[in-house]
Amino acid sequence: MAQSATHRRSPRSRADRSHLISHNIDCNEKDGDMRTGLIHASIDGHEPVVSLLLAHGARISDVDRRGRSASHWATMNQHQGVLRLLLWEYDKRDWEQGIDAYDDMGWTALHIAIEKGFEVGVQLLLASGADLNAKAQKTCNGDDDKDDSRTVQAG
Repeated sequence: MAQSATHRRSPRSRADRSHLISHNIDCNEKDGDMRTGLIHASIDGHEPVVSLLLAHGARISDVDRRGRSASHWATMNQHQGVLRLLLWEYDKRDWEQGIDAYDDMGWTALHIAIEKGFEVGVQLLLASGADLNAKAQKTCNGDDDKDDSRTVQAG
């Protein structure tokens, strides 16, 4: 799968992304899985990169080919600091529907946090206005992401 420089995940990738962003590279460019640099940084738990991307206009509403946003991924991988940054940005931009957005499996970030036992994530999401009464639209049984280009494990 072809990736642009903002999507590469090398040991130097945080510094590389910072350098690229300072040279006005499009931080909202998507890769083959429709993931932006913000989504990748959220998957990996790179708080400084998430902060930098948000400061340079990264769209928090973008979703990947599975309908998952950066907040879905930060929750799924239990990256408390990243989730906190994203929710602060949701609040700052007054973008309420993003907190309760459903992925293609029919789950919100709150559903994922509850399923994963990510108690801090549940608290953060509820404090930011996530709807405790939102109904899961499908089951997540069997959603192992094996056809994604990346294997992600909670870390």
